[in-house]
Amino acid sequence: MAVTIRRARIDDVDACFAVQKSADLAAFPHIFPPELFPFPDEEVRARWRENLVDGDRYCVVAEDEGTIIGTAVLIGDFFDSVAVVPERWGSAVASDLYEVIIARAQTLGLARLHLWVIEKNERARHLYESRGWRLDGRKKELPFPPHPLVISYTLDLPSTPL
Repeated sequence: MAVTIRRARIDDVDACFAVQKSADLAAFPHIFPPELFPFPDEEVRARWRENLVDGDRYCVVAEDEGTIIGTAVLIGDFFDSVAVVPERWGSAVASDLYEVIIARAQTLGLARLHLWVIEKNERARHLYESRGWRLDGRKKELPFPPHPLVISYTLDLPSTPL
C-alpha cells in the first residue's frame, strides 16, 4: 500500500506526538542526551493538541497502512515542522510532506515562509537549503535545556497562477 497524506485530526494527537518523539530522540542525542535531558512529553503533547484544535494551523500526516509515519505543520507563514519516524528516513516521506506544506502556502497566496532549525541539525538544514531556503541571520536559544541555538531561514515562494 502506498503512503497517503491527509489533514491531521484531533484523534491523531498521540500518533503525531509519537512520530515527533521518535524522530527527535533519534536525531538529537548529541544535543539533548536523554540521560541528562528527558524528552518534554507533556509540553510536546500539549503543542500537538494545540496544533490540531487551532483551525488556523494546517497539519498533515503521512500514513502507511493506517499507521502515521510522518507529520508537517504550517502556522500562518511559519513552516513549523516536518518529522518522520527514523525507520523511514531516506524515503520520500519528508519530501512529500514538505511539498504538501509548500503547496498549501502557495494556495494561501503567501509570498514568503519562515522556519527555525536547530543549528546542529544538519539533516534538516540540508533538506531546506537544497530547496532554496536561505539563512536570514536571526538566532535564538530553544527554551528546553541545554538551550541549543536555533537559526532562522526564509523561502520566497513563486506566485501561482489562479
